[in-house]
Amino acid sequence: MFPILPRLWKIGVLDSGIAPSAVFLSASRSFLPNDHNTTDELGHATICLRALDGALGMYGVPHARVRLVCAKVLSSVPDTDSTRSVSRGLLWLAMMGVDVIAAPLSVRYDCPWIRRAVHYATSRGVRIVAAAGARQAQLAFPAAYPGVIAVQGYDGASQDPTVHREVACDDSRAVMYYVAGLLASNGAADYLAR
Repeated sequence: MFPILPRLWKIGVLDSGIAPSAVFLSASRSFLPNDHNTTDELGHATICLRALDGALGMYGVPHARVRLVCAKVLSSVPDTDSTRSVSRGLLWLAMMGVDVIAAPLSVRYDCPWIRRAVHYATSRGVRIVAAAGARQAQLAFPAAYPGVIAVQGYDGASQDPTVHREVACDDSRAVMYYVAGLLASNGAADYLAR
C-alpha cells in the first residue's frame, strides 16, 4: 500500500518581491512601473516568507507540497506603490492558478481596480487572506471586500467581529500564520475524504 500524500498547494504572495532564500518558488513577477527585478529590496516579503515557513513547520505542512507564486507590488522607493500595481498583481496571481493569495498589505481607501481584481479571484474559488490594517479602527482594503478573509495580529485596533485574530506581533505575520493553518486544515480534510 502506498502512503497518501497531501495535495500540492500553490500560494500566491502579494508583497515586496521574493526572498533569495525562498526554495519552492514556482513563478514571480514585478508589477511596479519600470521595475523588472522581483528581488525583495524592501525586506517586507522576506519577513513574511520566514513567518510562513515557520508556520508551515509548526502546522506540519510538508514544505515539498507548497509552491510559491510571488507578485511584487510594494517598493522601498516612495510613490511607486500604486493601487494599480496591487490590482494587476492580484489578477496575475488568480490567473496563475493559485489556491490562496496571501496579501500581508493594506490600502486605506476603496479602489475600483482592486475591488474588480478581488471579485475576479474569489469568483474563481481563490481564497484571499489579507491584513486587516493594524493602525485603523475600520478594515483596510482588500480585507474589507466581500469574500476576503481579514486577519489581524494582536496589536491591531479593529473591533470588527469578522476579523480573524492570530497570535502575531503584526498583521503581516498574522496573515502568513493564518494561511499555513488554512492549508493544514484543508490538507487534513483532503486526507480524510479519501
